[in-house]
Amino acid sequence: MTSLPSRARPGAPLARSISRMDPQVQSALIAAAATLVGVGGTVTVAIAAARNARRTNQATIEAARANTQATIEAARADAQLTLDAARETQFADRYSRAL
Repeated sequence: MTSLPSRARPGAPLARSISRMDPQVQSALIAAAATLVGVGGTVTVAIAAARNARRTNQATIEAARANTQATIEAARADAQLTLDAARETQFADRYSRAL
């Protein structure tokens, strides 16, 4: 069985036990609790920010990919129209020379 500190009595409320603690121990416990809360909050915010950044970056990449694909398809269609126009011009030029 564990022994209780000499100042703590079994069944005594925690507040009375804490009030009988050495002030330096109380300060150390309060500082430790505040540090744990602060570090825990920092870790939580860091994890949430990393997840949010990953989602935002993925959405940006997908939008850029779609934009690039649309640009490539438009350029391909434009090049095809240019080639078709050049073929028609060449055909008409060859036909006129043959006559």
